[in-house]
Amino acid sequence: MADYLATINLSSVDHWPYELKTLPRPNGRDTRAIVTEYDMVRPTTEPHDILVDKEGNVWYSDFGEMFIGKFNPKSLKLTEYPIRKFKDKAPTGLLSIEFDHVGKIWFDTMYQGSLGCLDPKTGEISYYPLAPEYNDDRVQLNSPDCTTRSTARCGPRASARRISTGSIWRPTHGEVPSDRPAARRQECRHL
Repeated sequence: MADYLATINLSSVDHWPYELKTLPRPNGRDTRAIVTEYDMVRPTTEPHDILVDKEGNVWYSDFGEMFIGKFNPKSLKLTEYPIRKFKDKAPTGLLSIEFDHVGKIWFDTMYQGSLGCLDPKTGEISYYPLAPEYNDDRVQLNSPDCTTRSTARCGPRASARRISTGSIWRPTHGEVPSDRPAARRQECRHL
């Protein structure tokens, strides 16, 4: 990978051997936009990922605190769902949220070491914390869907929810190749 990246960056030449082409800048009617801002319930709210459901509700994860928010732009109603804290000394906040195939919202809790599932119809939240042997202070879950993004920034301590099938998955780790000591192979296996 490093060899390939060295061929496309400027580490060995002072300019690219091709002309960079950009898209034309918008002008006239193309620059017209309406931006509407709404106040949040708490001034410390930090929306991170945003989803829009079939009814037009806007769902967001709160990066700084343990909440998922739902905003109805028609009624201007904002509802917050408090998320359970698993570790008192770990940083709080959420990153990713994703709809599954039945419309439930799956989310990570970053350093709290759990995945969660919010049922938008009932408001009920189910939690799937990592097993204690995989859930130390280094754990950071970043995505509820191991099919699209990295799930953990913690080496062997990881877990994921495969949204397409509804299964909970945990990576397993093979031998480290002798020619690449920093590399780790991983694959998802069903729990």
